[in-house]
Amino acid sequence: MTEDEALWAVLSEKGNLDITGSGVSKGRGVQRLSSITGIPLRSIMALGDGENDAEMLRLCGLGVAMENAHEAARLAADWITKANDEDGAAWAIQALCTSRAR
Repeated sequence: MTEDEALWAVLSEKGNLDITGSGVSKGRGVQRLSSITGIPLRSIMALGDGENDAEMLRLCGLGVAMENAHEAARLAADWITKANDEDGAAWAIQALCTSRAR
């Protein structure tokens, strides 16, 4: 296996092991999406709750972590929303849309 084919493993939450190719991350994914669509990173909102979301939350213009998120995600976020089981993602999207409509 060459360095380009190396694997990276991270515990995304208790009981979950994420295995990806070296250099693959949600942060790089959102950078690529920004490049393809022409939407600047500063105009993107990302939501996450896992340690593997931290890079993405830091890169986007608005990083939102769930109330029950891993500490790394919470520290990387600009804003903390409600927990997953309280519809935190929907609550954050609605709050953003409501504030933008004013």
